[in-house]
Amino acid sequence: MDTRKISVSIQSDMVDFIDQSVRDGFFQNRSRAVAASIKLAKDKWRKIGLRYAVSKLNKKEERRLANEFLVSESWPE
Repeated sequence: MDTRKISVSIQSDMVDFIDQSVRDGFFQNRSRAVAASIKLAKDKWRKIGLRYAVSKLNKKEERRLANEFLVSESWPE
């Protein structure tokens, strides 16, 4: 995986938490701890985005299309 070095400023209590996590052996170093946290946030944001998109669907129309497909047993063109 391609990695790049960045510099960030975060609150001291967060740094303390990261350092404690490294000392406890949860992560090999600060970089891995921060990367894992960002990945978790990214995955959560993607799920929220998917939930938002699904909430915008017209449920009656989606059900009608699904039933139409089941009856015809072929994908519409």
